[in-house]
Parts: sequence; structure tokens; C-alpha cells
Amino acid sequence: MVFPFDFPGLSHWEGARTRLFSLSRGLLDRGYDVHILSKRDREYQNEFYDEIPLHFFEAHNEDSRRSKFISPLLIGKKIRQIEKRQEFDIIHLHLPIVAASAALWKPLISAKTVFDTHDWYKLHDELYYNIKFLPSQFSGVVNAIERQISMMHDQVLVTTPLLVDLLGKGMHTFVVPNAVDTSHFKPTNSNFRERAFPKNSFVVGFLGVVSVYQGVWKLLEAAKIALATIPTLKILIIGNGSVNESKEFAKRLGIEDRVIFTGPRPVPYSELPDYINSMDVAVSPLQPFPLYQDYAQPLKVLEYLACGIPVVVTPLREQTRLIREAGSGKVAVGYGAKQIADAIISFYNDGKIKKKSASRDYVIKNYSTGAVLDDLQKAFERALI
Repeated sequence: MVFPFDFPGLSHWEGARTRLFSLSRGLLDRGYDVHILSKRDREYQNEFYDEIPLHFFEAHNEDSRRSKFISPLLIGKKIRQIEKRQEFDIIHLHLPIVAASAALWKPLISAKTVFDTHDWYKLHDELYYNIKFLPSQFSGVVNAIERQISMMHDQVLVTTPLLVDLLGKGMHTFVVPNAVDTSHFKPTNSNFRERAFPKNSFVVGFLGVVSVYQGVWKLLEAAKIALATIPTLKILIIGNGSVNESKEFAKRLGIEDRVIFTGPRPVPYSELPDYINSMDVAVSPLQPFPLYQDYAQPLKVLEYLACGIPVVVTPLREQTRLIREAGSGKVAVGYGAKQIADAIISFYNDGKIKKKSASRDYVIKNYSTGAVLDDLQKAFERALI
């Protein structure tokens, strides 16, 4: 497993690391010999993480923008060096920058290479985020480059069937969705709710990185609108990121007494189900930019559904697909605060909200760790043919 950022990154764990680790740990449990190559985490000095051997590539002159692009290109060289010692059968490449580097070194790499995109348009968004002066007319060229990188590998993994059609013919594409530990994320009574909220509260929650692109600001604006209809409304924001800025925004809206932020400290993984189960409604208010979010498979949505919590999402393609297939939740008609508020209010007006066993059954069948590992093993077997 090759990952472009630091690992394990416990102080800033997020969806990409969850996918990397859940697949690695699951394969290890099934008898595979799994290694992780990544940037070194300065806060974690062990050579193993949960029994998985760790290897590291150098990230020179991290303050240099030029080095920020050159250093990742040398990841392929490090893959080759480790491969000589370990004799891997599969090199599982996470995210476009790793896949691009490995493609340059592919003639010297003996193992089959599998490019795990996580989401599409990541290369596009990374370049336009880091190179502010990049002309917009190059957008199509960047996407073409990402497709070309994909075609240089033996297998391409995507999280959603929507991407199979988008990538088109000529690629060996296999759907391996994100995995949820459904033995951990399940419906329970919430001790946190009893401690944190009055009994008559209507709790609306968010789990993820606190940021504008995740839609937290829109959710706070939606809360202010919804208060006129839901006098007992409380908002729970779980996650780190731009927490202090978000708190200031809530204060300017005059709703700071309605919002509980768990950050900036991270909530331990062991406690997340208790926090999710404190919610009456869970929200994924992702915004339409960056582009990859249209096809992103939000782990938060799967974890909400695994706990049986009713969910509100914005109308991005993948999370809309999840809600419709699960048969539990509401898709807001837009990305603005008013549309998000309307969806939340519609749940409130429905009366007593019950946890949905059907949504949990959907996640167990399609996104439980066992189901996803079955998909991954099939993908590997196809790559090795």
C-alpha cells in the first residue's frame, strides 16, 4: 500500500487514511503480507502500525513549493527499492500523485500496479489548489492526463459504479467501495446525548473536517433558519479543522448557544458511534467544489446509515445514489442554507423519528469490511491474470 501523505496521522485522521488502513488491516487478517509506504508521521515513531510494517519516503524541503511537487515523483523510486527486498505481487497505489510517480517507474517495477483513485478529479483539484495561476482552459488537459495515468496501470479501483461509466472503455476498472466496520458503527443508546443535551432536544449532527467545502458554514446558516420552526434545535459538529473560525461564525449568527463543537481535539475512534447515535438527523452538506466531491463516497454517510440515523445530503451524485439505494434519508434540492434547512425541517415535521434498520442492512450488504474485502480480492485476482 503506497500513500502520498503521512501515516498514521492520528492527530488529523480522515477518510483517505481510513480507506488505506481498513483495506490494509483487512487484508492482513485474511493472511496477506501487507506493508505501507508513506511520508513519515513526525508524531509517530514506531516502525509498525497495528502489526503492519511501515516504510517511508523522504519529503525534502517541505516549505518549498517546488519540492512539494518534485519529491512525490521520487515515490516510484522508493517503491522499486522496497520491491527488490520484498518481492511484492501487488503494488496498491493510493491517489493520483502516487499513481503518476509509479507510472514513471513502471518499466522497472515487476509487481502488478493497482491505482486506487479514491475519487475522480483529484489530480485536477490538487493542481488548481496549489498552482493558483494555472489557466482554467487547461482543465480538460489535466483530466486527460489523469486518464492517461490510469491506463498505465494494471487495474483501476473506484469507489462508486458512477465512475466506471465516466472513465469509459479501455481501462480495467473495478468497484471497491469504502468499508465501514459495522460491528463498531451500529445503533445504540447514546451516553453522550444524555450528558450533553436536554431531553427534548432535536439534535442535528455533522461528522468530518470542519471546513467551508464540507458545508459546515452552510449547515450553521441552515440552523439559524430552522430555529424558527424547531425551537429545541441543537447542532453537534464532530471533527477538527477550522473549528475556531466556525465557532466565530456561529457567534456572528447568534446561535453559539445552540452548537456544540467537539474540536479542535479529535474524538477517539472508539467513541464515534456514541456521538453519532446522539443525533436525530445527520447531515452531509458537501459543496459542489472541489469537483471530486460530486463522485466522492463520504464515509460519514455510510457511518450514519450503519447506525440507522436518518440522513440529509446535498445533491451531489454519489451521496444522492447512496441515499436513494438505502431508501433512508432526504436529498436537499440545493447546496444553500435554505435548502438544507428545508430538508432538516421536513424530518422534524414528520413527527417521531425512528432509527432505520433498512439503511443499516444496506450498508452491511454492500459496505461492511467483509463485503469490501471480497471486492478487493476479486480485483487483485483479475489484475494478476
